[in-house]
Amino acid sequence: MERMPESGTTVRVTVRCFAAAREALGTDVLTLALPMGSTLAGLRDRLAGTAPTLQRLQIGRSTRLNSSHLV
Repeated sequence: MERMPESGTTVRVTVRCFAAAREALGTDVLTLALPMGSTLAGLRDRLAGTAPTLQRLQIGRSTRLNSSHLV
């Protein structure tokens, strides 16, 4: 289990994985602690580092934040 850094320096992100991303990561839901100010690109890089096959996928093409669609 990943140790959470001090409160206030991170943000907890829930990632729901579908199709090929779910297969690559081996789960349908991930909860990650990211540094405050992290970007969607940074999240993609972190996920691709966890499962290199994700680098070939266009992950994040359908991205939502609190039910709002992001481009």
